[in-house]
Amino acid sequence: MFRLPLLCKAENEIKTRIMPYRQVVTNLCLDVAEEAV
Repeated sequence: MFRLPLLCKAENEIKTRIMPYRQVVTNLCLDVAEEAV
């Protein structure tokens, strides 16, 4: 299983580099966060 903080940190990195991909990773990060709650 992912470490959520690591995944969200990666999402921030990707945000600045691969804009079209940003939403996919953000959604993944949010999905994992919901699972964790």
